[in-house]
Amino acid sequence: MMLDVTAMGQSFQKIVFNGTTGYMSAQGQKKDFTPEEAKEYAEQARMTEELDYLSAGYKIELKGIEKVDNEDAYMIEVTRPSGGKVNEYYQVKSGLKVKSEQVDEEGTQTTYYLDYKPGAGNLMYPNLIKQNMGPQMMELKFQSVEINTNVSEDMFK
Repeated sequence: MMLDVTAMGQSFQKIVFNGTTGYMSAQGQKKDFTPEEAKEYAEQARMTEELDYLSAGYKIELKGIEKVDNEDAYMIEVTRPSGGKVNEYYQVKSGLKVKSEQVDEEGTQTTYYLDYKPGAGNLMYPNLIKQNMGPQMMELKFQSVEINTNVSEDMFK
């Protein structure tokens, strides 16, 4: 998995995971993953982590229906095999994920998934993701979604 967030032609944040080890870099600083972080990224590196919920040691529990942007959404508590927990919200009408909340010792990180459109492989992708970064809300707008294009082994070093 490689995620490179760029702004105005410059890399803002880069996450690289080769299936075993990886690192995160931002603003010229690079941090290698701890073994715990590598285990967590191994779980998250799948294109559709949700498809593994029933077969890969995840614990899921339907907590009820709540409103997200005035629409009913199923609220599901997910416990990852690594022990991390996340609450995910899936719109009742469409079945698409519209929100997730990850709670850890640093606080709650809330992510909203908006403006779904068909993308690579005819899968539906959110074209707008809003995520809190401390007191600020950051917006990620996608220009394109590409899967396995121009991939080389050197990208994961």
